[in-house]
Amino acid sequence: MHTTIRAVREGCQRGVCCAAVLLATAWASPAPAAAQSVYVNGSDVTGAVRDLEVTDVERLVFDADGHVHILAPSIDLRGADGEAFARDNRGMAVVLGGTWWLLTVPAPDGAVPDRIAVVVNGELVATLEPDGPQIVEEITGHLVLGENTVTFQATRLEPSNGSVTNPLRVIIGRGERRDGAVELNEVAATFERSAASEDAESTASVQFMLSVPDPPTTP
Repeated sequence: MHTTIRAVREGCQRGVCCAAVLLATAWASPAPAAAQSVYVNGSDVTGAVRDLEVTDVERLVFDADGHVHILAPSIDLRGADGEAFARDNRGMAVVLGGTWWLLTVPAPDGAVPDRIAVVVNGELVATLEPDGPQIVEEITGHLVLGENTVTFQATRLEPSNGSVTNPLRVIIGRGERRDGAVELNEVAATFERSAASEDAESTASVQFMLSVPDPPTTP
């Protein structure tokens, strides 16, 4: 499903979009110079790998900051302790061909008295409180090639008067930072709770598949 969702300042109530604006301000600041890093299958392995020849390379990418990304899905690269290297947002954005976000759209004035926990592939990535601000969080590093599972767990904290129809929404999607906002162009999972919801607890899981994108074509 393709759509466009923007977290912007216009039309905000109670400053619910301040998170997006503050993040955009931080992103606009010039980053300090740093040495180039080496990523393998989305994990930062800079300085941690020795005496290794990688022959089954599917793609080699140099990003805009000069970091090197090696995509070799057939390799299960692990550290000296036998543990897999941790994925991160920068590395997985190259592997998955884009940046993935968690966005929330709170109901006005906390009208939906629910706490919602969002679990991605078994990891808790965010908890939305009834009166909390909008959440705009990159979750690319929590995703994997193949099947991904997002679970939404809602708990009603107090009775609702049911008079407000605007739902509380949680959205997982692929998008980019544009013009001081996060804009989604592909939605993989959504979850809603309204003041009229009668169940005290609700859990829903969504599965979606991600694959290595096709390489860009040369005009």
